[in-house]
Amino acid sequence: MSAVLKEVVNRSAVSVAVSSDVNPSVYGQTVTFTATLTTSGPTLDGQTVTFKTGPTVLGSATISGGAATLSTSSLNAGSRTVTASYDGDAGHSPASGSVTQVISKSSTTTALTSDVNPSLVGQAVTFTATVNSSTAVPTGTVKFKRGSTLLGTGTLSGGVATFTTNSLPPGSDKITATYTATPNFTGSSASMVQQVE
Repeated sequence: MSAVLKEVVNRSAVSVAVSSDVNPSVYGQTVTFTATLTTSGPTLDGQTVTFKTGPTVLGSATISGGAATLSTSSLNAGSRTVTASYDGDAGHSPASGSVTQVISKSSTTTALTSDVNPSLVGQAVTFTATVNSSTAVPTGTVKFKRGSTLLGTGTLSGGVATFTTNSLPPGSDKITATYTATPNFTGSSASMVQQVE
């Protein structure tokens, strides 16, 4: 009776190091993450790495030259852990690595105009607030005030909010548009003098 020899072949270990090309970054800014994979076994080129932040999949990239890269501008402001995971194959063990990416709020500026100035008592005047950011289109709301009195609120669409009123009293009215800060954008404001005759 001959003996049976069982040979156990272990899969090669893989290590994953993750880096970003800019850290900290600003909300809306494109950040490129690179996962560098090291193994003593056969090449990993052609296989896939998945990038996630928490449970959210940012995307997948193919390994080339021992590295995989992914660019994204979708990370919300805050401190985010970005993980790159390799699932393994017949010759390699699964592995993952991560990096902490710090994303700041995007700063904004606000400009305010009216469609008619001076205007007449009882005449409808439309105020337009344009909120700008260098990295993304701001979203949220703008409050329009005459002095300390709230006239109304407008919702940004494409970075622009409007409000129309025909209730301005005669005289010089200081009109202020204030963009309320959001989790991804800083607040800002602008004012102008509306002459009502």
